Amino acid sequence: MTRTAHDQRHTFDGWAAARGVDPWSLPDRRLINLVEHWLKLDRTEAQIAEIDALLNETPASEDDPGWSADAELALFGQAMSRPR
Repeated sequence: MTRTAHDQRHTFDGWAAARGVDPWSLPDRRLINLVEHWLKLDRTEAQIAEIDALLNETPASEDDPGWSADAELALFGQAMSRPR
């Protein structure tokens, strides 16, 4: 079963808490960095490259007719749903 970002939130929170970090108290920028680090743990180089490609795509802007908050959330969900 493919896990979603929603399904993994407790695992991520537990992982961070075990390291003495409350991810939800971090500024957004630091939280994103922490999530990216967590996503790449125990991954192959190919998996890391795939995650980097997803995360480094040129973001759509709100001025782009193809942009939507749902689309942005879906991209984040794709990265989070990679099997661990």
